[in-house]
Amino acid sequence: MHETLLLQKISQGDWAAYTRVFNYYLPKLSQYLHPFGGGSKENTEEAIQEVFMKIWEKRDTLLAIRSFDSYLFRMAKNKLLDLLDKRKGIQSLHRGYAATRDISHTSPEQSLIYADYHATAQKAIELLSPKLQEVFLLHNHEELSLDEIAGRLNLPKETVKKRLYLANTAIKNYLRTHAEWLLVWASLFFLNKK
Repeated sequence: MHETLLLQKISQGDWAAYTRVFNYYLPKLSQYLHPFGGGSKENTEEAIQEVFMKIWEKRDTLLAIRSFDSYLFRMAKNKLLDLLDKRKGIQSLHRGYAATRDISHTSPEQSLIYADYHATAQKAIELLSPKLQEVFLLHNHEELSLDEIAGRLNLPKETVKKRLYLANTAIKNYLRTHAEWLLVWASLFFLNKK
C-alpha cells in the first residue's frame, strides 16, 4: 500500500482510495482498541467508524499529517475513551433518574422533584430533530434493538447507532444544563430524611 499516494487521492475525494485505507487499517485498529473498550466489539466498531467519518470530512487536511499511522491510532484511542466516558455519563443520568423516580412516592416534595425532572427530560426529547427523536423513542420506549430499528426504518444499522448516540448526547447535555440541580436537591433531600 502506497500510503502517501492513497492519502493524496483521498484528499481529492477518491472514495476507492478511502475504502482501501479503511480496509487496510480496520483489523489493525480493531486489535489495538479492543483492550481499551473493555472487550466490547460494539464500542470498538463505533469508535473506528467515527474516526473514519472524521477523516473523510477533514480529507483536505490529510497531506499535512506527518505520520498518518500514529495520528490514526492516537485519534482512534481518544475517540474510544471519549465514547466510553459519554456512555458512563448517560448511565449515571439514568441511575439518577431511576433513584429520583424510586424515592418520588415517599412525600409530596419528592413527587414534585420527580415531576420536574420528568418534564425536563420530556422537553429534551421534544427538542431533538424528528430523525433523532424517532430512533431514541423506538430504542428507549419501545425497547427495540438497533437491528430492529434499522429494519423498521429501512436504515443501515450504523446510521441508527449514530442517531441514537447523537440523541443520547443531546439529551444528556440538556439535562446537565436544565435538571442537574434537581438530582442534587433530590439526593440531599433524601439523605436528610434518613
